Amino acid sequence: MPKSSPPRLLRHGERSRGGDVDSRRGRRRAARGDVPVPGVRPYQPVRAAGAEDGRRRRRRRGARHVPVGGGQRAPRRGHAWRTKPCSGAYVMAPARRRLHGPARPTVYDLASAPEGFPPSSPLATVPAYQAADFSYVFKSFHGMPCVYDRVAACHNASDALVIKSCAEMEGPYIDYIAAQHGKPVLVTGPIVPEPPQGDLEERWATWLSSFPDNSVLIASFGSETFLPHAATTELLLGLEATNLPFLAVLNYPKGTDAEAELRKCTPPGLEARVKGRGILHTGWVQQQHILRHRSVGCFVNHSGLSSVMEGLVAGCRLVLLPMKGDQFLNAALLARELRVGTEVARRAGDGWFGREGVRDAVAAAVAGGGGGGDGEERKWREFLLDDCVQKRFAREFVAGLRRLKG
Repeated sequence: MPKSSPPRLLRHGERSRGGDVDSRRGRRRAARGDVPVPGVRPYQPVRAAGAEDGRRRRRRRGARHVPVGGGQRAPRRGHAWRTKPCSGAYVMAPARRRLHGPARPTVYDLASAPEGFPPSSPLATVPAYQAADFSYVFKSFHGMPCVYDRVAACHNASDALVIKSCAEMEGPYIDYIAAQHGKPVLVTGPIVPEPPQGDLEERWATWLSSFPDNSVLIASFGSETFLPHAATTELLLGLEATNLPFLAVLNYPKGTDAEAELRKCTPPGLEARVKGRGILHTGWVQQQHILRHRSVGCFVNHSGLSSVMEGLVAGCRLVLLPMKGDQFLNAALLARELRVGTEVARRAGDGWFGREGVRDAVAAAVAGGGGGGDGEERKWREFLLDDCVQKRFAREFVAGLRRLKG
C-alpha cells in the first residue's frame, strides 16, 4: 500500500480546501479564471433546448467560458477575466481591431506592435515567422468567431482583468492593457511553484550525482509543445556539441508512439557517442526535483512561464527556445528586458535554428548567465522567493477583488 503524504502546514490565510484567494494556490486558481468577483453568482452556459439537466454534475467555473456564438453568450458582468501582459498587450489589444476592423490582419501588420504600445519595449517588432504564428488568433473556422473576437467579448463583458504578473516585471504592459480596456487590472503576482514533495527517483538521482555541481544540461519543452522532427535532430546535435552531460526530455502528441517518433529523429550514432553523459527520454519526469538537483546548471526550455519560473527559482541558467504563440514574447521579455535568459539564434524569415545556435546559446548562458549575468538572475530569484513580496501580492489582489464588490 503506498504511503500517504504527511500533513502540510497551512500558509497564512489558506483554507484547508485550497480555495481561498489569500494563498498561493488560491491566487493560482484566480489567475486561471476560477475565482469570480465576490458576491456575484458564477456564469452558467446556455443549455440547448431539450438537453439533459446536468446542473448537479456541472462544476461552476465563472468567467472561464469563452465561446461566443453557436447559441452561447459571453460571461455576464461581475467577473474578472484572466489575460497575459506581453501577449495580451501585443496581440490581443483592442487597438488591433480599431486599426484593421473586421479584416484579418496580415503578417506584415502583426510584425509591429499596435498603436500606443510601450515605445521603448524590445517587443515593439517581431520577426516574420512569429507574426505568421500570431495570425492564427484572427482565423475563423466554420463561420465561428475567431479566437481574438471570442476573447475580446469576454474582456468586454468582465468588470476587471486578472494578470499573473506584477508591475516590477511587466509594468508598462500592464499599464497599456489597463488603458486599452478602460477597466481595473488586478495582478496576482507571478505564481512561484511550491517546493516539490517527496524524493527524486533513484535512477535520476544516481545518474545526476555522478557529475560535478552545475554541470548538467536539462532540455525539456513541457507536455504541450512538440518539436518537428528536423528541429529535434538539430536540438540533439546541438546538445551533443556542448560537450556537457545532458538529459533531453521530448514529448509527442497523445496517441502517437513516442518511442518510435524519438527514434526517427535521433541522429545516427548519437546514442553511442554520448553514452554515459547523454540521455534521451520521452514521458513525464520530476522536472522540479531534477532542476533543483545540485548537478544541474542549465535549462533549455520553450519559454512557457511555468517552466521558466521552475528553472529560475531553482537557480538554473536559462536557454530559451520558444516554439509558438506567447512563448515568443515571453522569451524576448526574459532575455532582452529582464535579462535572465539567452535566446537561441534563429532565421528571421522562417524561425529555423541549427545545432550551432543551440551550442552557442548554451555556451553563452553557462559562461555569463542571462543577458545581465549572475546579478540579474540572482536579483529576480530573490525577488520571487521573498515571502514578504508574495504576501503583498496576495493582500493587494484580495483588496482589488473587494473594491470590485464595493
